[in-house]
Amino acid sequence: MVGGLHLAPWDFASRIEPTVRFLSEELVPAPAYVLPMHCTGFHAKVELEHALGDGCVPAGVGIKVEVAGSEEEDKRLSPPRIKSISRAL
Repeated sequence: MVGGLHLAPWDFASRIEPTVRFLSEELVPAPAYVLPMHCTGFHAKVELEHALGDGCVPAGVGIKVEVAGSEEEDKRLSPPRIKSISRAL
């Protein structure tokens, strides 16, 4: 996942914990890598790194990202789901 999560403003601080929890615990499969851009905010980047470890790669202007895959690998992927909804079904 690459992009700005728009969590930088101080009045969005309450959104950081649920966003990090969703990405690290609720979304299945969890993203292999999250590359938060500048508007994610420093505090959110720290929390993402704490939850995802090496799976959090701070990114921004000048960072080059190469995404490689294959049709065979894609066939083995299951569609993403949300744990809390899956438990309720």
